[in-house]
Amino acid sequence: MVKLLNVGCGNTYSSDSVWTNVDIAANSPHIQNHDIRKGFPFADADFNACYSSHLIEHLKQHEAKKLLFECWRVLKPQGVIRVVVPDLESIAKSYLNTLDQVDYGSARVEPNYDWMMLELYDQTVRTFNGGEMGRFLASPNISNKDFILSRIGTQAENYWERKSETKSLWEKIRSKKSYWFI
Repeated sequence: MVKLLNVGCGNTYSSDSVWTNVDIAANSPHIQNHDIRKGFPFADADFNACYSSHLIEHLKQHEAKKLLFECWRVLKPQGVIRVVVPDLESIAKSYLNTLDQVDYGSARVEPNYDWMMLELYDQTVRTFNGGEMGRFLASPNISNKDFILSRIGTQAENYWERKSETKSLWEKIRSKKSYWFI
């Protein structure tokens, strides 16, 4: 039987029985709550593949090294490790393109420049959940949502959707066009 490990899955996981999803902040019965910095609670040579997306860049160097050793330990012979990280070259090119536009006097792209600064730095120096990008995305006055969507796609949509779901009942009631009073 094929067994696959999704490390640091966050909100992106599979409920298919071949997947074992692990995250420090489990928010689903399909995710095992575990701090991967403390090693894996799995036997040696237990999985056919280990997958991790946009996790390792948030770890300290010694934690990242430990994670990779743990992935290697739990892999079956001929197993595969796939680690997805931000594409620094693409981010740097977009940053430079946006900077050029600002330098040439295009004030309308200044919010895009601000976003690119966050995207370039925040993911590598983040010290709290969501980081400065999360704080930015939580702002009610984002003027460049289309640009941000072009950069991080559904991650932004998912963030905005989750934020709207966390409104209190009173906030939800007040946001409706009509009011009910008893």
